[in-house]
Amino acid sequence: FGGWPAGEPEVRYAVTDNLCGQFKAPALASALGGFKVSDPRKGDRHPALDWASCNHNGDRADGSGGFAVVAVVELHKKTDPGPEFALGSLYSRAFGDDLQWEEVPGLGEQTLVGSSEISDGLRLRVRDGGAVFTFELMFFDRMEEAPDPQAALPARPDPEALTAAAVEDARALMAALRKD
Repeated sequence: FGGWPAGEPEVRYAVTDNLCGQFKAPALASALGGFKVSDPRKGDRHPALDWASCNHNGDRADGSGGFAVVAVVELHKKTDPGPEFALGSLYSRAFGDDLQWEEVPGLGEQTLVGSSEISDGLRLRVRDGGAVFTFELMFFDRMEEAPDPQAALPARPDPEALTAAAVEDARALMAALRKD
């Protein structure tokens, strides 16, 4: 019986104060053309939940805008995150999102990738025991002048290639944070 009181999830990972030190995201960096700024945003420790986050930002090669890659690791120590996992984050529930979620096999206990026809970023969520890993890629455009409605939007990397890169980087972060 693993020694866990009833209802408490197994936590097989540890968070760090500098999540960017473990989340280098080389596959996403390569797919996106590199990061300009990496910023360990915040983290906290609590008897019920430890968490940390990291932002990587960069500019698109054509100068039309930029992107942000955000990683958040949550270690739920008192309640199992499984029953609510598919509902997404509090932010996405409060503000809504138009993501279509699909299962991704072979990573953690449950992995979902969300993509949208409206926005061309992606969200990858992984649950493994009491740990929830969230990776989000967002693109933004620079609009110095009023946008020309006839102008084509800047090209984005292939969504399937971005998903594969996000999965690879998620797997690497999970390995780096795994407790022995």
